[in-house]
Amino acid sequence: ITPSTRQQHHDTDFATLVRGEDTHRHFMSERRPSANMEPEAIAFHEKVAKSQGKIFRHGTERAGSQGVAETRSFATR
Repeated sequence: ITPSTRQQHHDTDFATLVRGEDTHRHFMSERRPSANMEPEAIAFHEKVAKSQGKIFRHGTERAGSQGVAETRSFATR
């Protein structure tokens, strides 16, 4: 997506800028871990997953990271 895109269902969303410059600031930057399985990076990922779970399941009883985990679990069956 482009930096001009805006999230409509939640106040906070995260993205990684891979090219160019973000002059819109509609997304919070995802942090880059300094090592594999870094505890701070894992905690940050959980924060992002909860936020995105609210977005992906907006308007349902499964909004939040639990809905994302259930969907992931179902997809691997």
